[in-house]
Amino acid sequence: MSGSCEVCHEETSKYKCPQCLVKYCSLPCFRQHKGVCEDKQTASQTSQLDSVPQPKGSSRTSTECTDSEDFVPIDRLTKLEGNVHLASMLSNPHLQDVIREVNSARNTELCLNNAMKEPLFLEFAEECLRVVENDQTYENSHNDTRMDE
Repeated sequence: MSGSCEVCHEETSKYKCPQCLVKYCSLPCFRQHKGVCEDKQTASQTSQLDSVPQPKGSSRTSTECTDSEDFVPIDRLTKLEGNVHLASMLSNPHLQDVIREVNSARNTELCLNNAMKEPLFLEFAEECLRVVENDQTYENSHNDTRMDE
C-alpha cells in the first residue's frame, strides 16, 4: 500500500480503515479519522436500512444490525485491547504481515480463508473470539500458563 496519509497528508500511509478504506499512517491519525468514519458509517447504515423495501406488516429499525449473531458490542471489543496474549502475538512480524494482507486484499473473504490456514493466524483469531465471547475458563488457564513462561 503506497501513497500519503489521507488524514495528516504528511507521512506515507501504512494502514487503511477497515470500514471506509481511508489510508492513514499512525495511531493518532487513525484515532482522528475513527470519529469521522463512525459518524459516516452510522448515517450510511441508517439510510441503507431505510431504503431497503420491507414486506407488509414488518418494521425494520437501525438497531436490527446489532441483533445479528455476528455483532460484537463495543464493550466486549475493548477487552481485546487489554489482552496480554494478543498483544504478544501481535508483536510477531509474520502475523502482522498476514493481517496487513487480509486488510488490503481486494477479495477479503478469499484472503481470510487462506489466512485461516496459517496456524499462527488461526490461533490469533481463536484468541480474539475467546476474549470477546468471555470464556473465563480459557482465559484463567492461559493466564496461569503465561505466568510460568
